[in-house]
Amino acid sequence: QHRALSEPGYLVTGSRVLLSDRLTKELLAWPQWNYSYFWKNLLNFRASGGINKYWPLKIKLGNGFWRNYRKFVWRRIKGCNMACWKSDAQAIGGFDESMTGWGHEDADFVFRLQNIGLIRKSGSWSTEVLHLHHRINDQSHAAENARHVREKILAKAAK
Repeated sequence: QHRALSEPGYLVTGSRVLLSDRLTKELLAWPQWNYSYFWKNLLNFRASGGINKYWPLKIKLGNGFWRNYRKFVWRRIKGCNMACWKSDAQAIGGFDESMTGWGHEDADFVFRLQNIGLIRKSGSWSTEVLHLHHRINDQSHAAENARHVREKILAKAAK
């Protein structure tokens, strides 16, 4: 669905469907992915707590102006589900590798893309990905990374 929403001058930020630890283990034990079985059992997975969202997987909304964020919005940026043109990522030098550990490198990436004129487009209700359960990574640098992004935002606002 990213392809359906893609267009020059835009980046798409999608959302994720979180899988429980139990469902993640079950799916990873399958010898191969069984889309038909998964799709038929979505409601059961939701009712049992295996997934945290049901409707965004079942209902897909098309493209439209209502998807566009004209200003930077920190919410709903997920590094596991975003897309932009390679040339746009290269224009900002890719991810800021001075940021270490988990946290906010995706927001920084989106902010810098918007800073060069790209429009962020919400991919919610169109581009959901399944996010496997995993242990929480070290977040000790998250506050420092957030401060780094806020400084960039404030510097732009001061201009």
